[in-house]
Amino acid sequence: MIVLRHEKLRLDAVDAKLAEVDASVGRDLAKAKMIGLVGVVAALALCVALPPAGMILGVVAAAYFFTRRDKLRRAREKVTFAREVHALLADELHPRRAVVLDFDLRHYDEASKKVWSGRSSHGNAKYKYSDKWLHYRAVLADGTRLDLRRQAGVKTKKGAVVKEKRRLFVTLAPNPARYPLEALGNATPRRQLQDRLRRATEAFHDAPEEFRARVEGPGAALRVRVTQEDAPILPLEVFAVVGELMRFLAEVRAAPGEREALPALEWPAAPPARAARAGRPRGAQGR
Repeated sequence: MIVLRHEKLRLDAVDAKLAEVDASVGRDLAKAKMIGLVGVVAALALCVALPPAGMILGVVAAAYFFTRRDKLRRAREKVTFAREVHALLADELHPRRAVVLDFDLRHYDEASKKVWSGRSSHGNAKYKYSDKWLHYRAVLADGTRLDLRRQAGVKTKKGAVVKEKRRLFVTLAPNPARYPLEALGNATPRRQLQDRLRRATEAFHDAPEEFRARVEGPGAALRVRVTQEDAPILPLEVFAVVGELMRFLAEVRAAPGEREALPALEWPAAPPARAARAGRPRGAQGR
């Protein structure tokens, strides 16, 4: 399964790279279907001569296909999320600054992602996994640095998922040439930030289980953490969170008594039309 490590891409090359990854997942899915089909046909043929062996082969072939299919479908959902988030943000990014991408399409139950193991009172195996599958870094048109991460915390019991928390982490490091960083830590801006992020939750198709925001240090960065347990996190919801953070920065810059600075970035009221599909809830999209 594909893993990208610190892939540095030109702005106009990001979607092509993700499309290449998507095509690779599609080929793997087609291959899994073919292997599963061949296994079932062979099992049916074997059932004529050796029914027990044919049944065993049929069960093995079906188990392989469904397990492999589910893993590849989850991988494709990750690719779809990344492509749609980039489509939403592309118009607001600096055209000459690279996008840096870390992307892990491996399934959550890889051994390297296991963070805890134990047993229930009945002796059943339990595991917890941390799937840090996306790290997207870019520079906005006004020089503000954007750091976006996705992570899934998965708990399994007897091989089945019993709980999955989907998390989004957004960090903005404002351009000090445009925004008064020393004012961000004051009480009034902090209240404005909370108000802005309450508006961002209105864009969510399901209210988040957790929504936290803070100013780190003396205005060095704005950090937001969103957690969903019973619903996916959609690309349009990411766009809404980043948009409200940028509008908050514009409000602080425009406050009376603040020094003159370069113009603030005007964040669009609606996403670009070509990426409108990113806002539609679609099953488990954006895990």
